[in-house]
Amino acid sequence: MADSDLPREVRDLVIRQLHSMEEIEVLLLLEGEPAGLTVTEIRDRLRLPASDLPLTSIARLKANRLIAGDQSADTRYRFAVTSPEARRAIELLRVAYNERPVTLVRLVYNRPSAAESFADAFRIKRPDES
Repeated sequence: MADSDLPREVRDLVIRQLHSMEEIEVLLLLEGEPAGLTVTEIRDRLRLPASDLPLTSIARLKANRLIAGDQSADTRYRFAVTSPEARRAIELLRVAYNERPVTLVRLVYNRPSAAESFADAFRIKRPDES
C-alpha cells in the first residue's frame, strides 16, 4: 500500500509534526488518558526497556503543542490538542496505526524532503484527490 493511501490529514500531521513511531505511540497513548501519565508510566505502557525514557518524543510533542506538562519530576503529561481539525487528524492517525501500520511506518521513515513537501503545496489536485 502506498503512503498516499493514508488520508491527507494523517500525511500532513506526520510530515509536519511527528518524526518517529515512538512519538506517534506516545501521542495516541496520551490521547486515551485524560488524567495524563508520567514519563515512567508512558515508558511502562509502551513496554520500553527500563533504561529508555521517551524524553525526546515528549519534548517534540510538547514543542508541537500536541501534549502539555511542566518539567517537574512527577509531571503528568496529557493530550493537549483542542482544534477539531487536529483532533480529527489524530483520530485518523489512530485508524492508520491500527489498520495500516506498515504504510504508516513507511511514511514516518521515508518522509519527503522539505523541497518535495514545498513543491506539493503548489501542485494542482483533481477534485477526487485528498
